[in-house]
Amino acid sequence: MVVIFGGLRRQEKTKEVDQIPIIGDLPIIGELFKSTNTVVKNSELIVFLSPHIYRGEPIPDEAMAKFKEIKDRPMLLLREDRDATKKSLLKKIRRLQKQKGKNVTGELMSTLNSLDEILSQEIQESLDASETPLADRKM
Repeated sequence: MVVIFGGLRRQEKTKEVDQIPIIGDLPIIGELFKSTNTVVKNSELIVFLSPHIYRGEPIPDEAMAKFKEIKDRPMLLLREDRDATKKSLLKKIRRLQKQKGKNVTGELMSTLNSLDEILSQEIQESLDASETPLADRKM
C-alpha cells in the first residue's frame, strides 16, 4: 500500500526578451531586432509514503514495478503538454508492441493506462465545457 499526498502544483510563466542593445529599444524598427519567448515551467510536489520496511532483502518485483509505474507517470499535464505526451506514449506503445516478454507486457499496460488517463481527462473536460452556459465560456 502506498499513500500519496499531492496537489501542490505550480506553473511559472516568464517572458524572455532578446534584443540588440540600443537598436532593440527604438520604436517600430526595434521590433525587427528583438525576439520574445514565453517560457512555461510546471512543477508538482507529491509525497509517497509506504509502510514497508526492507532490511537488506531484495525488493519484490511487484513493488518495484508499482514504484516504476508511479515514477514514470506524467504528474502535471496542462493542455499544451498533452499532445506531446500523447505522441510520446503512442511511440512507446508501438515500440513495445514489437518486443516480447513479461516485462514488456507490464510496461505496455502501464503506458496504455497513462494514455487512457489523458484521454479520459480530455473527454471529461469536453463534457464539462458542453454543460457550461454559452455566456460563461471563454472565447
